[in-house]
Amino acid sequence: MIQQLQTGEQRVSFEAIIASESGQSMFASDTYLQPENLQQFAPPPGRGIQAANVLQSLGFRVQQIGTFSISADGPRELWERVFSTRVERDSQLISEAHPELGEVTFLRHVAGAPFSIPEELSGLIERAYPQRPPILFES
Repeated sequence: MIQQLQTGEQRVSFEAIIASESGQSMFASDTYLQPENLQQFAPPPGRGIQAANVLQSLGFRVQQIGTFSISADGPRELWERVFSTRVERDSQLISEAHPELGEVTFLRHVAGAPFSIPEELSGLIERAYPQRPPILFES
């Protein structure tokens, strides 16, 4: 289900990729991530905390600060306003092995909708994107 507070507000769960110290993007089309080159995409010490603080000051709730990304969420309206974009409802099966369990609904980026990193986050994060819920498999 779409993450909601008691107020019923829809929230976007997202991942924000922390900008690397080198300025290189792990998402560049000619980039192949390997153990040997992973460090060239690492952010400098403290950049993740700095980016998380800015996200919080904008109204987002930070869940986790990792080496390369920040997991966070915020109200749909905040996400769309801050990143000048739009999201829409989508759904997927909770478990492909057990479709009888039903579906989970979430918010995803609208294909073709503009997206921009706000000035406050420029140089701190490279990109951000709504996070889909996990797909569960039977083992």
